[in-house]
Formats: sequence, structure tokens, C-alpha cells
Amino acid sequence: SAIYPIKTDLSELPEFLKNLENQELTILDTPDPEISYLFKHIITQEVAYNLLLFSQRRSLHKAIAEWYESSFVRDIVTYYPVLAHHWKQAEVPKKAIEYLEKSGELAFRNGTYREAIKFLTEAIQKTEETKDHNISLLRKVYWYRIVGEAQIGLGDLESARQTFRKACAILKHPSPVTSGGAIFGVL
Repeated sequence: SAIYPIKTDLSELPEFLKNLENQELTILDTPDPEISYLFKHIITQEVAYNLLLFSQRRSLHKAIAEWYESSFVRDIVTYYPVLAHHWKQAEVPKKAIEYLEKSGELAFRNGTYREAIKFLTEAIQKTEETKDHNISLLRKVYWYRIVGEAQIGLGDLESARQTFRKACAILKHPSPVTSGGAIFGVL
């Protein structure tokens, strides 16, 4: 109800939701005081979502993200992935990148390496897509470092090597090709 877009119909929202439940399109997930509903079938959810205009989707995702930020200030960390998703769908790159980074760092600290790789790779891609010049090279290299370390954690050493080489390339620091070059680099 906090993000319902038609404020004049807000008082009728409980009746609308009850109607959807009676038609077996939704089911009650949690009762009062924090009432929530779920779509009964994923197909119904997808059809309803796809009937929305892109502008409607963006504004709903933005409203949801803002609601999460204001409603869960104390335990916002729990909602980093949700916020990353909604800001990405709202097409607000700066916020999306911020929460993708926070989600990736959190996942890495928790040892969920695949998630860390996914979130930080998305942050890198989003930064490249938007050509955001406010993101420093060191910050990108930091993301690559975490991705590389997560790949090592998964035992994917070849991918880690390639990731670390990308980080070196960003810094315009050539990575050694031979073991002699590696030894010279260490020295």
C-alpha cells in the first residue's frame, strides 16, 4: 500500500486484493498486521508484470527501492540484493552500482563466492554500460580483486588469473607472461 500508484483508489486496495484471492490468482502469505499476498502461479505474475509499460515498471521498482531504504534503515544490509535488483530495474545506475557492490562485498565476506562474482560482475558491466566516470579505476580494480579471490575460493584458478590480469590492465601495469617475468616483478 505504501507504493500503490493510484492514491485515490488506495482505500479500495484491500478489496482489490481480496478479489484477486477469490479468483485464485493470489494467496494470502501473511495475515494482519503486515498483510501480504503472493501470486499463486509464477506465470500469472509474469503475465501481470509483462502487461505493465516499461515506464510503469521503472516507477514501481523505484518506489519499492525507496520504500525498502526508508523502512529498513536499521537492517538495510539484509536487503542489499533486493535493493540492487530494484534500482537496476528502475534504471538508476548510480544506486544499482552502489547496492551491487555492497551485495558483492557482503556475499564475499559470507563465503558465497558465486553470488559475490555475480554481483560484482554486474557492477562492472553496469559501470561500463553507463560510462560512469565517477567510479574510480581503483574501485573497479578492487571489484576485480574480490572477483578473482572469489574465483580462487571456488578453485577456478584460470578464471582468477584472467580476472587479475584485467585488473592489471586497468592500472596499465602489464602482467608477467613468463615465470622469469613474475620473479622479476616480485623483486
